[in-house]
Amino acid sequence: MNRRWLSPVIALLALLALGAAAPAALAITPCDITNARTHLHYETLQEAVDEAKATDTIQVKGVCPGKTTIAKSLTIAGINTGVAKAVLQTASEGSVLRIDESAVVAINGLVITGGGNEYGGGIDNEGGTLTLANSEVTNNGAEYGGGIYSVGGSLALRSTVVNRNDGEEGAGIYVVLGRLTAFASKITANGTAFTGGGIYSRYATVLLNSTEISNDNAFDAGGGIYNDEGSVTLTASTLREDSAGGGGGIYSEQGPVKLTGSTVRHNEAEDGGGILEREGTLALNSSLVTENTAADSGGGLYAEQGGTVAVNGSSITRNNAEGEHCGEGAAPQLSRHQARAQGSARVRSTVHRANLRFCLGGGGGIYGNAVAIMLKNSLVNENGAVEGGGVFAEAGSLALTGSEVARNRASEAAGAIFAKGGKLTISGASLISANAATYVGGIDFMDGTLSVSASSVIANATKFEEGGGFYLSDVSATLASSSVRANRARDGAGIYAHESSVALDNSTVSGNRAEDEGGAIFGDESSVVLNGSTVSANSAEEGGGIYAGGFSLALNAGSSVRGNLARYRGGGIFIVDAGLVSLSNSSVTANVSEGGSKSGGGIYEESGGLLTLSFSPVGSNKPENCQPAEICP
Repeated sequence: MNRRWLSPVIALLALLALGAAAPAALAITPCDITNARTHLHYETLQEAVDEAKATDTIQVKGVCPGKTTIAKSLTIAGINTGVAKAVLQTASEGSVLRIDESAVVAINGLVITGGGNEYGGGIDNEGGTLTLANSEVTNNGAEYGGGIYSVGGSLALRSTVVNRNDGEEGAGIYVVLGRLTAFASKITANGTAFTGGGIYSRYATVLLNSTEISNDNAFDAGGGIYNDEGSVTLTASTLREDSAGGGGGIYSEQGPVKLTGSTVRHNEAEDGGGILEREGTLALNSSLVTENTAADSGGGLYAEQGGTVAVNGSSITRNNAEGEHCGEGAAPQLSRHQARAQGSARVRSTVHRANLRFCLGGGGGIYGNAVAIMLKNSLVNENGAVEGGGVFAEAGSLALTGSEVARNRASEAAGAIFAKGGKLTISGASLISANAATYVGGIDFMDGTLSVSASSVIANATKFEEGGGFYLSDVSATLASSSVRANRARDGAGIYAHESSVALDNSTVSGNRAEDEGGAIFGDESSVVLNGSTVSANSAEEGGGIYAGGFSLALNAGSSVRGNLARYRGGGIFIVDAGLVSLSNSSVTANVSEGGSKSGGGIYEESGGLLTLSFSPVGSNKPENCQPAEICP
């Protein structure tokens, strides 16, 4: 067991033995203990406490050694003169102060230091009501609660510092079955061998207001705060530069955590650089989570095993999930370029996922597994990860309302959002913008249900492969009154659909650019239906507007494919591999193919496709409307 808490006493004795000048607070101010009511003086605090009546005030001046047990209601007040502080310390094993269950104790203006015990090196509060104001608890150590241990009862800090304490659990404070409140206080630079560098809370209520938790460390979990089946509420408070194995700022299990007007900054962990929530609820209101780092997943927030994450009016920005364990145990796989050379779109569109399943590093901003994530009027911006630069959500649900996911980066897949299973909902003028990744610039979604309404997916880019805006695999998707524009990819710059059904209602897919196929939409063994929607000003090598590969495409109710460009064939629509295309009361007009004669400015059918037209003009396309000409009656 680390006995760092004895160092101040040892250092002082060494200074005195050598005749050196000790610090003024310790050397020039002898211990003076007085009962303010009786004006009697005592050699030890214990003597003064024993003779005091309930509600008395005992004044402490200078450096006073010894251990004290308080079993009555008292005020202990430090008398500080200039730089000389009132200090309580002990040179022997045990807590500096012990508060019994019946006591109501107020401590004001004291330094409590040098204690070492199993429970509460500085203070052991055994169910009493304890308030510390304008005080410091420093350089103590214990197995549980290096600075303060509080079981039952209540502990309140006002303008108080708890720092440089050691412990196995709860190096700064350990609170169980009780209540901890702190206002305008600091819990900083505490270290623990296991959990709860700053605060360890078990079955307790923790309320922090205008308080800083900083530079605390836990080897296992909860660098700043560890919460076990209790509740934690932070208001106008800061968690910064804390570190742990899991949950650098906060680790919480089976308990609610709520932040309002608070900041989580520069924390580090293996998972959950800022906050890790397991089997509980996490709520952020008007708060900032920024510049946190996870060695694996969840740079800002990490949540798993049920529960909810509700982010309202908050910013999650510039966090990073580094994925240090990428590739461990991975079996050799074809690169996507190798797969492209060997065969079908279906093979090449799924091979990278086999690689990524062996790769941690998901969710630069938020990582969620089997949880419900809700973002309202919030920002997830400028985060980075291996996969899911902004958000990684698996086997749960993700809902964005009036929120922005922008300028995030993924070194592998899904610059903005990676989602697998469950439901993804984007609504209320949400914006997915300017995200980038090697694979899938915007949203990479597999095996679930997607609903997008009154929102925009704009200017996302993938460096090499499919899905600039969306990559959908085995997904049922609906886009209503929404816009997909100015995205970039090799194939399917706006939307890449693999074995999925996609419906666009009163929506626009425009200004997207694919290097190879499907400027706006690439369909692979999928069904795409447009109702009252527009595909315009997109470009690709083939299928400037839409590339229909082995899938069904239906344009209904005034939909249009117009003003798209193919650098080779199929300016408006390219049909291949038995693609089925039907147009009803819709149009394909003013599209261009630059592949010369017979390159199908409007529609190009390569092999095995079927086109049906009903009250749907195909006209003013260049160099011709359809190739072969007979496919357009």
